[in-house]
Amino acid sequence: MYDFRLIYTYLRHCAWCIRFVILTYIITSTAYAGVYKWVDDQGNIHFSDSHPEASSADQGFETVKPNKPHSRLPQVKVAYPKAYNKNIPASPLAVTPLKAELPDAQYGEISVGTQWAGYQCDKKVGKLVWKVGNTYLADESALKMIQNTLTKNNYKVADNLETRFMLISKLKKIIVDTCDNYDEGTSKSDVYLKIEWSVFDSLYRKKQISIDTDGASYASSYGNTNQNTSQAILSAIQVSFDNFLSDQRVADSVAINIKLLDTPNKFELIKIPLRYPEEQLTFKQRSAIIKKTAATIRNVSGHGSGVLISSQGHILTNAHVISEGNQFLVFLNNEEYVAQLLRKDVKRDVALLQTTTAPDIQATVISQTLPDVGDTIYVVGSPLSESLKYTVTSGIISAQRERKGLSYYQTDTVIHPGNSGGPVYNKQGELIAISVSGLISAAGTSMGINYLIPVNDALATLGIIQGTAPEKTATQTTNEEGQAKSAFGFKTTHITKQKNTLSTGSFSQKPTEPGASTNTANSANNFRTNEDKAFDLYQSALNAKANREFQRAIHLLQQALDAATIKQKQVIFDELHIDTPYAYAQYLIQQRDIDEVNTIINRMKQYVSQTRNRIANLKKIEQLETTLQHLSSAEQANMKANLTPVKIYIIETYLTTGQAPQNLQEMKTFFMTNFRSDITSKFKVSNYERQGRSIRIIFEDYSENKTTLSFTLPSQ
Repeated sequence: MYDFRLIYTYLRHCAWCIRFVILTYIITSTAYAGVYKWVDDQGNIHFSDSHPEASSADQGFETVKPNKPHSRLPQVKVAYPKAYNKNIPASPLAVTPLKAELPDAQYGEISVGTQWAGYQCDKKVGKLVWKVGNTYLADESALKMIQNTLTKNNYKVADNLETRFMLISKLKKIIVDTCDNYDEGTSKSDVYLKIEWSVFDSLYRKKQISIDTDGASYASSYGNTNQNTSQAILSAIQVSFDNFLSDQRVADSVAINIKLLDTPNKFELIKIPLRYPEEQLTFKQRSAIIKKTAATIRNVSGHGSGVLISSQGHILTNAHVISEGNQFLVFLNNEEYVAQLLRKDVKRDVALLQTTTAPDIQATVISQTLPDVGDTIYVVGSPLSESLKYTVTSGIISAQRERKGLSYYQTDTVIHPGNSGGPVYNKQGELIAISVSGLISAAGTSMGINYLIPVNDALATLGIIQGTAPEKTATQTTNEEGQAKSAFGFKTTHITKQKNTLSTGSFSQKPTEPGASTNTANSANNFRTNEDKAFDLYQSALNAKANREFQRAIHLLQQALDAATIKQKQVIFDELHIDTPYAYAQYLIQQRDIDEVNTIINRMKQYVSQTRNRIANLKKIEQLETTLQHLSSAEQANMKANLTPVKIYIIETYLTTGQAPQNLQEMKTFFMTNFRSDITSKFKVSNYERQGRSIRIIFEDYSENKTTLSFTLPSQ
């Protein structure tokens, strides 16, 4: 028996193994003869003694098992993953690295498996050991494998971890054995593992589901021992994940039916019924409503503060509080609400949210006068922790400042992280500003120099103006049933009268020719039933479209076509190929899924070209294309605004030192070393040209949008 710690030293040179074997805590077992490995029509990997017949495949799983009779490794059923097939679009799922969470992790060295040798792999040579180190299995191959499996099965994979739902995996048990057959010159590896898979809701801070599944890969032979082990572990993870994805609860956990609000476009003013003071009161007299309108806003990674400015659920806060998210959990008056982003401005650091259900709370009162230096103010928010919501601190307006062309109030009021976006009131209890930032000591305490955004600036930046609450009138067609009947040319009572007439004819009349009358009644019954069925399906599709369930709407419209009369079919065709895609494209524009919008536009054009020329349909296509153009222009303007500091800094550096980047490589280095990560993480330099003092820089964001900065260096 030789010391198999030498194997640990050898395995260190394999990058994949150090992540998936040496960095994991592993239990021992034995390696045995081969098991047949095959790939189905969908590209999924399976293991069995032989290729399964069609009848066994219909059972939904195969069994992976070692061939050697005295094996201690368990048999593993391999289930087929189920594709996501809900009517509600799947919420994006972020995949996190697999983390090892095994017994005896705290004890320096533990066994990592057994090394076997011999013609029958029956000679136990020694054990592999593991030393305490990184517990994450962060290999790119495993992450991509899981992401690809999700995508292939109609799940939506998030681009980063800043999303509501996260797939968290923990390795609970693993057995890895290897066998080197020196006579044949072959190496084989066996792996069994158990993984806990969880879908975690970052907004509600709880697990939606948690499921343990087994995985295995037996007698894998890919070359040397290191390659065998790494590939066998990857295959076993795939089996475990397939078993997890075969559970219907996975689809249920990300099928969250949330009412989506209409988001105003960038150039549209937002009319909100704002409240202004009608009588002179004090902060204390308004304290009850102030407490009710103070909002705590939870995002996927933390929390901030905000304030309710309308009874319709509009909430004012900072842009940095919401980060890159679009769904939030808001706590108002000890009740929780789901809120969506309507608009934000990163430069001014303000954002407007709206709750999906209107809270039964009167909005805060907004001041119509500006504060003076020395005025007493009150800051309300949730500093440091959500449990500290409704915290009130007081101070004065210390100064009025201008920073980078933007106005601020400076205050000595104590403000901590978590206060961001919270309301600031004057002595009359009227909203004058929202908190934004402050100087914090190394110990984490406020240094008495904090900044506030004037509320009037925030409203103006977001395009918010005084408006009235929308009221439904009798002439407005807001009812989906009315829309369906109008589209089909029915009057409001058309269906009801038809059904009553049919009922009378079926049960009261006594015809002299029973056979003929019965056939006539049945014929009318079939016709009217089909007509009613088409109408009901069409109406259900309109309801689905209104609830943003676009795939379900399309499915219902396709069903309605089968039952529709010739007259009805043209209406359904237009809804299927124009109106529902148009609504879906508008929603996708809000989500910035521009590629899919272009695909929808092309399909709409193809439909219109194959039918009679419909001006209204062509106008809808033109509206979508115009919106995309405006969106592109806005993105360009936003990119230029964010990158203007680069231009200014290059000019300042040139005036100070006489130096400026000479080529693309120097510009990339200059950009990465002189600017904050919030800029360098969003943009990259794709081209740089300099001729004398003329400079042209092309920047690109990670959505492949480009913008150009062209300027001339001043003469020294």
